[in-house]
Amino acid sequence: MLVTGCGRSGTNYLAICLERSGYSIKHEQPGEDGTVSWPMAVNSYSPWGPESEDHFEHIFHQVRNPLAVITSWIVNLNDVTRDEWVFIRHHIPEIHPEDPLIVQCAKYWYYWNLLVEQKAEWRFPIEDFEEVLPEFTKRSGLVLDRQELKQIPKNFNSWRKIQNRITWNDLKVHLPKDLYRNIWEMACRYGYISNTKKFHLSEEKESESSSESSEYTKEGCCSLS
Repeated sequence: MLVTGCGRSGTNYLAICLERSGYSIKHEQPGEDGTVSWPMAVNSYSPWGPESEDHFEHIFHQVRNPLAVITSWIVNLNDVTRDEWVFIRHHIPEIHPEDPLIVQCAKYWYYWNLLVEQKAEWRFPIEDFEEVLPEFTKRSGLVLDRQELKQIPKNFNSWRKIQNRITWNDLKVHLPKDLYRNIWEMACRYGYISNTKKFHLSEEKESESSSESSEYTKEGCCSLS
C-alpha cells in the first residue's frame, strides 16, 4: 500500500499511526506492508527514498487544507534552493525559481495533488482520519487501534512555530487569478470549502473570521505543522 500527497500534509503522522498499530509501514522508506511518502507521487528517484514503482495493491491520496500546507511550506521550507524544491520543480515545470515563495507553495499544493489524483484510487482528508477510518480499513485491510491513535500528538512533526497563517485573502492578493481559482475549486472538491460559499475574484476583502471558522471546516482540526 502507498499513501501519498503533498509534503507537510501529515504523512509522517500517518506513518506513525500505522506503525504503532503493528504494521510495517515506513515514512518515505519501503516497509513490508507499505509506505507513506509524498515524493512517491511520481515515479522518480528522490533523496528521500526509492522511486515509486507501480507494484502497490492500493494507492491512497491523503490531503490537507491548502491554507495549512502552504503556510507550513512558507514557514518551514522557505529556502527554494533546498533539495525538496529542486525535486518538486523538476516534476512541476509550472513552478519557476523566480516565482514569489507564496506562489511556488501554492502551485506545489495544486499541481502535486493533480499528479496524485492520476494514480490514487481513493482520497481522504487527514483532518478527518478517525472519521474515515472504517473506509480506510475496508479498502486497505488494515485494522488500526483507535486508542493508540489518540495517544499520538498531531503536532510532533512541527519544525518551527507558526505565528501568522496564510488566509484565502492572502492567496487572492498574491496569486495569479487562474491559479487562485484552480486552488479554490480543488479545495471545494476536497471538502475544505462549503458548496454554499461562492467564488468572487472581485471581492476586495472577505470575512476571514467567518470563512476560517465556518466555511473551511477542516482548518485547524489537525495541527500537523
